[in-house]
Amino acid sequence: MTAGQLLLALTPEFSLALVARLLVGMGDAATFNSALRIVVSWFTPRIATALTQLTGTMGQLGQLLSALPFALLLGWQGWTVSFLSAASVAALALLLVVVFVADGPADSPRPQASQLSLVMRRLRIALARPGTWLGFWIHYVTLPGGSVIGLLWGMPFFQEALGYSHAVSASLLMVPIFTAVVTGPLAGIVMSRFPRARVGMVLAVLAANTAS
Repeated sequence: MTAGQLLLALTPEFSLALVARLLVGMGDAATFNSALRIVVSWFTPRIATALTQLTGTMGQLGQLLSALPFALLLGWQGWTVSFLSAASVAALALLLVVVFVADGPADSPRPQASQLSLVMRRLRIALARPGTWLGFWIHYVTLPGGSVIGLLWGMPFFQEALGYSHAVSASLLMVPIFTAVVTGPLAGIVMSRFPRARVGMVLAVLAANTAS
């Protein structure tokens, strides 16, 4: 992510900017997965379920809290300074994680590097489990609608198709983030106590998405 932000700050080429966005996305995806692995290493399954939701909620909240300062800096100092600042924050986060975050408790076994054949065998075992596919399809059916609006077509649709002002459109884009901040921890608590309720919750969310 740090490398991507640096490249975004300094490159004048659109093609390299696309590469930079790819690096940022890869870093973001790896960060969340790694955070979840640390959660399950430190906590029991019941607590880890709620903390998993809380981890996602904190990410959403960070996105919300960082948007305004970044927008103000972008208008004040321009593109290069803004993305260099973002890269500096990412580098600081990397340093803090390396220094202070442990993979797991001291008495837990440390993961070792595995051969590709062993990794592929474990992957096949994971893919044979219904729970793996349940997690995949839950994300597949519940996230794309909000992601398309929030990350891709939201602003042009609200402004050009519906005629809303820039301020109203930006406010509407914050609604899903606020919703996730409020409902994420609640969903984690419910699912940790009633694991079988998750399918019903997903179907309810999917029905609401489809209706909207």
